[in-house]
Formats: sequence, structure tokens, C-alpha cells
Amino acid sequence: MGILDAISIDEIRQRGSIRDGEVMRLRALYDNGEVLDRADAEALLSLHAATPIQDPQWGRFLVEVITDYIVRQAEPSGYVVAQNARWLIEQISAFGQVITSSELAILVHVLETARWTPPSLSAFALDQIRHAVETGGGPLRAGREDVPGRLLPDEIELAKRILVAFGGETSISVTRVEAEALLAINRAIGPGNSSPAWSTLFVRSLGAAVLASTGHGVPPRREVAGDIATAPLSLVSAILGKPHGADQLGAFGTHSGVSVWGTSPLLTPEERALARLERQRLEIVTNEVIEEASDVWLMSCLADRDVLDDNEVLLLDHIAREAAQLPQSFRQFAAQRAVAA
Repeated sequence: MGILDAISIDEIRQRGSIRDGEVMRLRALYDNGEVLDRADAEALLSLHAATPIQDPQWGRFLVEVITDYIVRQAEPSGYVVAQNARWLIEQISAFGQVITSSELAILVHVLETARWTPPSLSAFALDQIRHAVETGGGPLRAGREDVPGRLLPDEIELAKRILVAFGGETSISVTRVEAEALLAINRAIGPGNSSPAWSTLFVRSLGAAVLASTGHGVPPRREVAGDIATAPLSLVSAILGKPHGADQLGAFGTHSGVSVWGTSPLLTPEERALARLERQRLEIVTNEVIEEASDVWLMSCLADRDVLDDNEVLLLDHIAREAAQLPQSFRQFAAQRAVAA
């Protein structure tokens, strides 16, 4: 007996609602060892999209079973490969945007449950924050639509969780696609709407990525983003049944307060070789190329900006001061753009 045999899909679709008894029957089968295949997973997600009225337990059940399918049942178990990441994105989004809070919770839970995932999945999750900031709407703003250009505290916590989830078991700094997503979030924030918590996360994360690409040793993501791997997010927590409440990272007082680690040391050739091997191992497992957020990449991203915002200036200043050694071209670029700002 398949898990979907416990309910009448046609009846549920016709009335547009999922009742508590139907969730209980599905839960009983699932808890007794029934497993999902891809067709089952797609059918459940399709049912979710077709039913605007849902029992409160439905969202939590859906997050659990879809995460279990893509992380543990789809091969290779424990990991999410690029092909499966693309499947998940296609199933939970339309035109690049996640539609419901349950689908967003699935995305976050997959990232936090899998041992490794492709960088593109982390970047896709970060882009949902950019969408919320740009539009003031979407599942992150469900029931609390806001004016565009504001980044809310819960969304900063979500960004931290996403970044830590991807790199929790590796020393790999923020990748290029993730860095591009962070830059997009920062540029979507309206003038005067940034916050110390966001500035801290933005500068630390991108700064560590550029420093790592130039051969410096930097702390793991968990330390860079703050020890917030289990910090709850209200929207996702409501679905997963977690309590709400999270501490924020501290603020910078001045430019001199941006320094996080002191001067970052240069890695030895052996240490750099080990870091390359770790990236290559992750690429092989996830079947996705990992590109670094290098100094050259960052200069190309900021060169088209007539005026840098405060966070971008802080980022350049942070990298220039933290690095034991940087190409002269970058130091000149950072000095010129800081003056121009």
C-alpha cells in the first residue's frame, strides 16, 4: 500500500481543503515505514498547491516527508545533488519565487538537514530574502506586508541560518553564487534601512570569502556568521514546531569596529592544497562547480556602481585591513572607491 492510498486525492482537490483526519492517516502510514518515491512527493506537493484550506498539521507533515525524501531516500542518501536541487526548486517555486510558507520551510529544512547541498540551492534560498525586501511581499511577509526596501530582523536570522546550513560541515567560505545573492539583498535595501546586524553579516561573510580566495585562513562559517545555527526563524519555526526568539549579532561602532579576527594569516601551500581538495570533493558529491568569490570578482561587481553604499565601503575597508597580503590592484581599488563614497 502506498502512502497516497490512505486518502482520496480527487475528493480533496474538489473541495480545496485537507482535513485533520487525512493528515492523521498519512502520518500513521509514514510513521509505520511507508516511503515516498518521486511521484508520491510530486503528488503531495501538487495537492498542497491545490488546497487553500489546510489543517494546521499539514504543513509540518509536508516539510518532514519531502525533506526525508530528497535528503535520505533520493540517492545519494544524506546529500542533495544538483539534479535533485533543480527538481526541488521546480516543485516549490514559480518564476524563481517560492509561493507558500510551507514550501519555504521545506527549502530551509532541506538545507539544514542535508550534509552537503549545491551552492545554487543556498543561493536560491537567499534570493527569497531579496524578493521580500524588493517587493515587501511573498511568504516571508505573509500577513505582514511591508513597504519595499526594508530588511526585517527575521530575514537576517534566516540568511544566517542558510549560510551556516550550507557550510556547517566544511571550511568552505561563501561561494560566488551565494555572495552574488548577498550583494543583491544589500542592494535591495532602501537608503537608511540597513541595520548593524545586517552590516555585520554582510561584511563578515563576503570579507571571509574574498580573504579565503586570496590564500588567507579564515574561521568557519559558523563563527563568521555568529553561533546561530539553531537560532529560530518565526515563520519556519511555526511550521516545524520550534520556539521563537533569537539573539542578534552585535553592531559595528565605527569603521575601526569592523575588524573581527585581527589580521588573517596566509595559508601554507599545503593548507591551500587541502582547501582545494575539500572544494573538489564537494563538487564531486553534489555535481556542481564551486566558484570562489574572489577579489577580482568583487571589484567587477562594484566597479559599475557610481557610489558605493555604507556596507560596501565597510566591506572593502574590512578586507584591506584584515589581509596579510593582497594584490596592489585591490588595495588601490578599495582606497579609490572608499574616497569616492
